[in-house]
Amino acid sequence: MGDYSKTFEFYENALKIREKALSSNHSDLAAFYNSIGQVYTNIGEYSKALEFYERSHKILEKVLPSNHPHLASSYNNISQVYNHTGDYSKALEFGEKSLAIFQKTLPPTHPQIKTLIENIEYIDDCIDTWSTRMTSASDFQRLHNALSTNLTKISNNVMDLEKLVQKLGTPEDSEPLRERYHRLENETKILMQQTHDALEKLYNTRVTEVDQRRKKTLTDNLPKQYLATLNRFQKAQSIGAQKEKESLDRARAISFRQHKILDSPFADDFVSIPYDQLQKQAVLPIEQEIDTRALREREEQLRELETNIVEVNELYKDLAKLIHEQGIVIDSIGEYIINTEVNITNGNQDLKEAEADQ
Repeated sequence: MGDYSKTFEFYENALKIREKALSSNHSDLAAFYNSIGQVYTNIGEYSKALEFYERSHKILEKVLPSNHPHLASSYNNISQVYNHTGDYSKALEFGEKSLAIFQKTLPPTHPQIKTLIENIEYIDDCIDTWSTRMTSASDFQRLHNALSTNLTKISNNVMDLEKLVQKLGTPEDSEPLRERYHRLENETKILMQQTHDALEKLYNTRVTEVDQRRKKTLTDNLPKQYLATLNRFQKAQSIGAQKEKESLDRARAISFRQHKILDSPFADDFVSIPYDQLQKQAVLPIEQEIDTRALREREEQLRELETNIVEVNELYKDLAKLIHEQGIVIDSIGEYIINTEVNITNGNQDLKEAEADQ
C-alpha cells in the first residue's frame, strides 16, 4: 500500500487550515474533501472514503445546480465506494444519478457515458447474481458493510450534533439552529434504531463453519463501536435537553412578566425563575418577546426530545442483552444504562415542572 502516514499527516494539517480559512460551504473545501476520499479509496479504507465523499457531496449540492458535471462525478465516486463494499443497491442508485446528469450535459458518444453504462450493467449483473444465488456468507458481508457505513454516518451526525449543542444557550443560538438540532437529532435516533436492527440480523445470520472465524473477527468490534457512538449520542441528547429546558424557563418567565396580570408581587408564584434570579441570568434574543404559540412549540419539541431519550435508553438495554448473549465483555455497559436512566428521570421531572408552570 505504500507509506500513507505522511500523506495523511499532510492532509490533516492542510484540512485544519482550510476549515478555518474557508466557509463551511466553500467549493474548495469540497474539492479537498474529495481528494482525501480518493486517497482512502486507493488504500481500501472505504468507510473513511465514503465519509469524505459525502462531506464533499453535501457542499456541492448546496453550491452547484442539480445538473452540474461536478455533482455527477461526486455521485459516481460514492457509487464506486458502495460497489467496492458490495452494497450494490446503493451503488446502482448513485451510479444512475451520475449517468442521468452526464446524459444531459455530455454528447451521447462521450467516453464517460460509455464507462458509466458499463459500470451500471456490471452492478445490475451483481444484483441479479445476489438475487438468485445469495449465500449466507454474502448476506452476512452485505449486512456487515451496511453496518459499517451506518456507524460512519452516525458518527458524523453526532459530531455535528455536539457542535450544535455547544451553541445552544449562547449568543449563537437561534431558531434555525434549533431546527437543525432537532431534525438531526431525530434523524440520528432513527438511524440508530435501524443500525440496531441490522446488528441483530447480523448475529442471527448463519454461516458455514469455515466462515465462522471470519464472522467472529468482523463482528467483535462492531458492538463496541456502536456502544461508544450510542453513548456520545445520548450525552448530546441529554445536554441539549437540559439547555433547552433552561432556555424555555427563561423564555416563559419573560413572557409571563410581559402580561400586566402578572405584574404583581405574586408573579413569582406563576413562573419557575424568580424575578431577582432572572435579572442575574443572561437572556438571549431568542428568549425575548416570545408568544404563547412559540412557547407551546418549544415545549412540544422538548417532549419529543425526552421521548427520543427514552427510546435510546431502550436501545442501550437491548444492546446489553445482545452483548451478553454473544459473550462480548464490555465492563461499562451497565454504567451507561444507569447514567441514562438518571438523565431520563431528571428529564421527566423537568417536563412535569414545565407543565405545572403553564
